[in-house]
Amino acid sequence: MYLVRPRFAKQYPTFFNFDSMLDKFLLNEDYLDQNVKIKTNDNGYDVNVILPEFNKKDVEVSYENNILKITAINDGNLFTKKFEEHLQLNKDVDVDKVKSKLVNGVLKIELPFAENEKRKLIEIT
Repeated sequence: MYLVRPRFAKQYPTFFNFDSMLDKFLLNEDYLDQNVKIKTNDNGYDVNVILPEFNKKDVEVSYENNILKITAINDGNLFTKKFEEHLQLNKDVDVDKVKSKLVNGVLKIELPFAENEKRKLIEIT
């Protein structure tokens, strides 16, 4: 699944208001797919991906240009299982602090926001 803005959204604003829908979808709301759940909090993104029957050596996670790419390939005796997901994130992520772990078939990825993207409380005087 690709979370990108369709090009035709600006051409047909009356019928397809994808910009506001995706902004609400990615900025304010949690994303839930059959295998992928993205939760946004004040510190960053929490991504959970259900990957049954995959081991750590089968899974590859990369982040570049605000796109999180998750790929898993399991070569079995009879069948090859493949999972691939590209998620476009709206805010910059501090790549050095990204954590991931695979526990009981669930890949958990913590993507903290970069310092310039974190929410700051401003004192009113």
